[in-house]
Amino acid sequence: MKALEKVSIIIPVYNTSPSLLEKCVESVLSQTYSNMEILVIDDGSSSEETLKKLSDFKKNKRIKIIHKDNSGVSETRNVGIRKAEGDYIVFLDSDDRLAQDFVEYAVSLMDDKTIVILRTANVDSEGVQISLEDNPKRIYWPKNDIFDMIKNSSSVFCGHGAMIPNKIAKSYSYNKELAYGEDMDYMFNIMKDVKVIFDPKIGYFYVKNLTSVTHGFDEEKTLKYYKDMLKVYGSIARLYNKADDRIHQMLYEKINIAMTRRIICGEKSFKAYKTMLKKLLSLSGIKRVKIVEHVPSKQAIKIFCLNHRLLYAHYAITRLAYKVNGEKHYF
Repeated sequence: MKALEKVSIIIPVYNTSPSLLEKCVESVLSQTYSNMEILVIDDGSSSEETLKKLSDFKKNKRIKIIHKDNSGVSETRNVGIRKAEGDYIVFLDSDDRLAQDFVEYAVSLMDDKTIVILRTANVDSEGVQISLEDNPKRIYWPKNDIFDMIKNSSSVFCGHGAMIPNKIAKSYSYNKELAYGEDMDYMFNIMKDVKVIFDPKIGYFYVKNLTSVTHGFDEEKTLKYYKDMLKVYGSIARLYNKADDRIHQMLYEKINIAMTRRIICGEKSFKAYKTMLKKLLSLSGIKRVKIVEHVPSKQAIKIFCLNHRLLYAHYAITRLAYKVNGEKHYF
């Protein structure tokens, strides 16, 4: 009888809520698959509650706790990759959860040259489903177009629900210079020359905090996010030799999302909205976007407004859409 392949679950932690962290780790301990190593990598947490929860975990021999100085999530994941001894590696954010049969099911599809990615469900902190990633049928890479896949289900390229052969996972490192998009950058680099199976079975629960966006709009973080995404999308375009038009359209959509967040966070001043929008447009360096594929009419209108710098129209449409659709429509 074939021996069970060993699976390493890497969980980076930094001041995570103890209740969320416990639910995360419990989702791994309750897996229907037995041959696992659970690596909880603490990125220099300062929260006494988090540290107490980590100390409690040490009582369970199935869990390995690794403490390190704070250096960010990218290097924390890199430490996990270096330490992992399993045949396959899974990354799990410390506030997210795995379906109970995630590991068993993913392993059944694996070999040492294949990455398997199961479907992500977006849930609230109580586990109630908010939305579902749009990959309702099994898809094989690289037969499908890369940007169609990003648009239809972007979170699969963040590593959510992915099981990766150890050798492939160790072929590239997370980019420590990126504060945002580092997971997408990592996944696209390791996926370039291998087979990937995107399976419609729900395997990963991504916990969204819907209330956190109302606590304020951080302009500095938004600009940093956009700068990093420019780097990531540019890198993907070069890596896969793809045309600029698709990249530009996706970047404009990122601008639209950023400005929607600003409205949700209570921005009522058109002057402040316009200032932020101009900064994002300037960062993009894009003068005009050619719509190269179908988008919903609302998005097409907003892209038209950006192309022609009709900033007040963009502001008015964003406010109206939020008023009609509410907050959950965007998250």
